[in-house]
Order: sequence, then C-alpha cells, then structure tokens
Amino acid sequence: MLIGQAADNNLLKDIYNNYWKAPGDVTWVPLPMLNGSYPGNPMKYDANVDPGMSLIFESTDFIKLKNINISYDLPKSLVSKLKLSDVQVYGTAYNVWTSTPYQGYDPESIGNDRGLYPQSKSYSFGIKVNF
Repeated sequence: MLIGQAADNNLLKDIYNNYWKAPGDVTWVPLPMLNGSYPGNPMKYDANVDPGMSLIFESTDFIKLKNINISYDLPKSLVSKLKLSDVQVYGTAYNVWTSTPYQGYDPESIGNDRGLYPQSKSYSFGIKVNF
C-alpha cells in the first residue's frame, strides 16, 4: 500500500512504518524523504537523499559481452560453381550478456535509472554476394 498525496510522493507503507526514528533503532530504512530512494524502488531517483547515505550507493562493476561479429567466406570452389565471385555469410549480436551485482537497468548508465530502459539485445544475419 502506498501513502502520500501525489504519485511522485508515495512511499511504500512498509518503508513509512519502519524507518529509523531514534539512535539505536535497527532498521533497513533511513529517514523517509520526499522523492527519496529506498530499497525496492526501481526509480532510484536520489536527488533528495543525503549524499553521504551509504544506502544509495551500489557497485556498478560489470563484465559485458557487448558485440559479437562473425563472418564466413564460402570456398571459391563452391562459389565458382554458382557463377559468383564471392559469397559471405555473416552475423552480428549486440548486448549479448552482462554480469553485474547492480540491481538497476544498466551498470553503464550515468547517475540514476529514472526514465531509462534496459539496453536491448539485437541480432542480425545476412549474406553478401558479389557477381
């Protein structure tokens, strides 16, 4: 359940009821702030969160297989039988694989993930023929 007077100001009720209130309190929620960033908030909009608060920091270390290009030229003996000069078969893949502890959309994003979409994967294949 959400609380607040506008969509941008809502907090999860669990966060609102369990925030830190006094020294010695043990909780996973800092003092709630308007438009703050809290665990489980995919918007990760951190403009009003204390910049010294370790809760908003997250490792963006990553390993990514971003591009794969592969091509194969058919043997001349086969190509000449088809009355062609050259034939090449090729394929390309983008954003194939990413390994990261980062919980947002993309560890390469700068700042926050608000309004972003994950990088899409794309694949293309083709044949190049020279007569």
